[in-house]
Amino acid sequence: MAYEYTGTPGTSNYHRNVIFRNDSVPGLPVSYIDAPIDSKLWSALDAVCDIEQGCDYLTIPHNSNLSNGRMAPYMQLEDTDAAKIAYAQSRLKREPIMEIFQHKGGSECINGLSSVFGAPDELCDVEAVRRMGENRAFATLGLVDSKLVMGEDSKVTIECPEGTSGSNGMVGAGCVHPTDFQRSALLVGLKEEQAIGYNPVKLGIIAATDTHSATSGGVKESEWVGAVTGESTPLERLQPGLLTSGIDGNPGGLAGVWARENTRDAIFDAMLRKEVFGTSGPRIRPRLFAGWGLDEGLCEANDMVTQAYANGVPMGGDLIASASASDKPSFLAYAVKDPEGLKLEELHLIKGWIDADGQMNTQVLPIASEAAGADSLCKVYTDDSFDSAQSAYYYLRAVEPETARWHTYDCAAIAEADRPDVCTNGKYPETIREMAWTSPIWYQGQ
Repeated sequence: MAYEYTGTPGTSNYHRNVIFRNDSVPGLPVSYIDAPIDSKLWSALDAVCDIEQGCDYLTIPHNSNLSNGRMAPYMQLEDTDAAKIAYAQSRLKREPIMEIFQHKGGSECINGLSSVFGAPDELCDVEAVRRMGENRAFATLGLVDSKLVMGEDSKVTIECPEGTSGSNGMVGAGCVHPTDFQRSALLVGLKEEQAIGYNPVKLGIIAATDTHSATSGGVKESEWVGAVTGESTPLERLQPGLLTSGIDGNPGGLAGVWARENTRDAIFDAMLRKEVFGTSGPRIRPRLFAGWGLDEGLCEANDMVTQAYANGVPMGGDLIASASASDKPSFLAYAVKDPEGLKLEELHLIKGWIDADGQMNTQVLPIASEAAGADSLCKVYTDDSFDSAQSAYYYLRAVEPETARWHTYDCAAIAEADRPDVCTNGKYPETIREMAWTSPIWYQGQ
């Protein structure tokens, strides 16, 4: 039992997936009309979904990359610590994970945010529909002689001014905010935790196809048939469209869950504890654990996962401070290739932290690689730059080699003389790098 909570204020994305534990559900969904802000959504659902009566739910932010800052915490609340704490407590209980990838683009990261310090990451641009400083054309709808017609406009993507949100994200325009993207949103959460004692952006990672064509799981680049009605032919898929359909879209991603058994309760519980992951399409299976002094030979152990649970915490969890401030955390990073896909090429540990000056920082740490590709990659990595006084998060990214993007297959299927300009003008990359991301592990500075 589930539904989509759907709002588009200012043509910005304000969508969430609402998922129930079982078939004990309210008589009607709580819609955006009923509760036009996240805190009201949770409050209204709490009023009609009683855990004591067997009803339980969680919500998942959906397509945050198109939200123009409207998914930032505390929207429409009083500027008081009490209001912020109440918001954070509700969100920690009801919204454990967010969507990092789907057919309307990637929401992992964006290069160029002035508030975040770190080197540019080229993989942030994989299936990105928002790039800082990009002059982006987007489709518009309007009335001409009383008829609804489609037109085109263009805007340069800039940062949302502090304390404000923007518009037109649903058509790929308007400003961007750190909370539009997972990596920088997690930093906002760490900084808020230092201010109020609770982290209002403590979100694990999943992905989704968001298909509108009843083809869930249809994520192969070579077989994609479009995600929105009206993209049934190669030529139609190669045209610009609304809602990043057409050439701006992609086959979408998949959600993965490390559940203790294959039951609805176990899967729901895994989502609540954030022991989940997302992929850009392939069925890669990544895992991440953290601990103090994990055995360096853990990757060779037959009971690797059992030892990791016994001596560390899994993705989605909190790494509790060591008794000694000089100890450095170690991480078991492990990923297995898609059984029917390419071998894995790299493992990246993504670190975000708040420094002594209160600045937000990120770093991509390449920790394992195999130029020829591998069926699995594993590494026990110690963060020697760790500072016990600094709050931080870590998540794992597993990366495949370059492969052909979906539109190259559609271009090849059309007679050369009939191919649209997008097949030859270089506007869209001919290759992509598929990947998978684990939920983070958090550390609270002492």
